[in-house]
Amino acid sequence: MFQSDVVTVGSLIVEVTPALPGETLATAQHYTLIAGGAAANTVFALARLGVHAYFITAVGDDEFGTLATTELAAFGLETSGVRRVAGQLTPVSFCAIDLHGGKQFRFYRFPGYSSPMQSLTGTDFQAAAQCRLFDFSEGSLRENALRPLVLQGAGAACR
Repeated sequence: MFQSDVVTVGSLIVEVTPALPGETLATAQHYTLIAGGAAANTVFALARLGVHAYFITAVGDDEFGTLATTELAAFGLETSGVRRVAGQLTPVSFCAIDLHGGKQFRFYRFPGYSSPMQSLTGTDFQAAAQCRLFDFSEGSLRENALRPLVLQGAGAACR
């Protein structure tokens, strides 16, 4: 089991954003793909600070799932907590950034098609008992089936 200071659970998505600030989604000619999501952004920040973090998440078995998992590994993050779900697509968000840094998001998640987090089970949360801090995002509580697992993981981490 990967030993970590922090265990984070939440969504790992791919963000599609115009390459140039100030462009809209409709006017941009080029776009950038970025691995993101609230929980993913947390583990990326922790990695930058040198904190050992373990990420519990799920992505589709598509190219975007590969891209997102590869970005985690490039940051030196452990990827064994990322479940690849056959038959699911990785959720996508489209984000426009205005010239003042303001962001506007449009999320594309479709139950049964791009909802890989629903596949997580109690086994995925075993690392929670081995951490000093358990972090979870709103996205991890959104799914009714996932909510009890997240709360059990938080309880395990508090012992």
